[in-house]
Amino acid sequence: MRSARSGILSLISSALWWVICSAAPLMEFSGDPGFQQFLRKNEEFALKINSDVVAMKDRMREEFKLGNDSELQLLREILAIQQVTLNCHSSLCNVEDCFNQIWTGLQTYKSYLIRVAEVLPSYANQVTSLQLDVSNLSANIQQQMEESGLPTVSYPQAETKVLPNLESQKQIGSYIILNYFKGFLEMTIRALRHCGA
Repeated sequence: MRSARSGILSLISSALWWVICSAAPLMEFSGDPGFQQFLRKNEEFALKINSDVVAMKDRMREEFKLGNDSELQLLREILAIQQVTLNCHSSLCNVEDCFNQIWTGLQTYKSYLIRVAEVLPSYANQVTSLQLDVSNLSANIQQQMEESGLPTVSYPQAETKVLPNLESQKQIGSYIILNYFKGFLEMTIRALRHCGA
């Protein structure tokens, strides 16, 4: 009887230990103050970039007299500009996968911004500033991965479409890119918070 209880208790404690370990954050990052500080700083940096993107979007909407986002839906489909998404909000943060997705997405939007600067020269200074911030955030992510011993894997980038020649379509295409970039930055901010929880 005693050995049966001991065996059952041993089995229950093993099962509890497995549940606790599988629910815990990744051990190498759990409680690491340097990693937590990295997440906070880059969350603030992504918030700053997002604020700049929103300001540029608002200026474009006003200057080009664009309709609301739902009115632009048909043109989104016609222009076929792909949106980059993140898929790293599962119950546990897979830092390697999440950071790789963020890094690849930032590279994609950096190349999109090159096209925006080419087709809208009046926005070149603002776009250049955004590109610099995106490069810095991307470099921060890459450096943290290298310091943490995480391999860098590039996901396939969204195809950077050549924006059409019609002036109005250039303007709308650039606006759509910024709108998608805003959404990507918001996902990035949530992912950084998730990995820090």
